[in-house]
Order: sequence, then structure tokens, then C-alpha cells
Amino acid sequence: MARRKRTSVVLKRAVRRAASINSIAPKLDLGNGLTLPAFSSLIEMMRSKENAYNSALSSLDKLYREMLETESELGDMTERAYANGSWDSIWQKQCRVRHGRRSS
Repeated sequence: MARRKRTSVVLKRAVRRAASINSIAPKLDLGNGLTLPAFSSLIEMMRSKENAYNSALSSLDKLYREMLETESELGDMTERAYANGSWDSIWQKQCRVRHGRRSS
């Protein structure tokens, strides 16, 4: 099952506000670093981090699916080997080597 991708409500709100501010006063400067370019820069930084996070989740989902697939193959191989008696014969051979021919 794929993990839910993150969508930031704060980011969406900030984008809408930046667009509104840009249409009214593109050179708005409220002092203390509160400018439209600084606001837009932070929006882009957040957008970039959110995209990177969601991409990492996609990679993780792919790796998880591959791991489950390999686990399933391993389980099938283990069952097939056990069903045809291979494990029992290997076990008996190992017991004979360690404990002599009369062991079982």
C-alpha cells in the first residue's frame, strides 16, 4: 500500500496570499525582512522540500514492494525445498557427520 503523499495547507494558503499581494503591491515591504520576494523565496523552498519528501516516499514504496516480492519468492523456495524432502536429507547428513551413522 502506497504511503500518502504530503500536501501542505500552509503552502497552498501562502501561494494564494502571495498572488494576491503581487496583484495589489508587487514591491510590498513591511520591514524586518517581510517582503514579497522573501515570502516567494520561502514558498519555493517549501515547495521544493515537499516535492523531495514525496519523491522519497515513492522510492521507499518501490523498495518496500520489491522487498515483499523477494520475501514471497524466498518463502516459496523454502516451502518447495522442504516439501520435496531436501531439508530432511541435508539435516540427516549433517547429523551423521557430527554424531556418527547411527544418529537420526
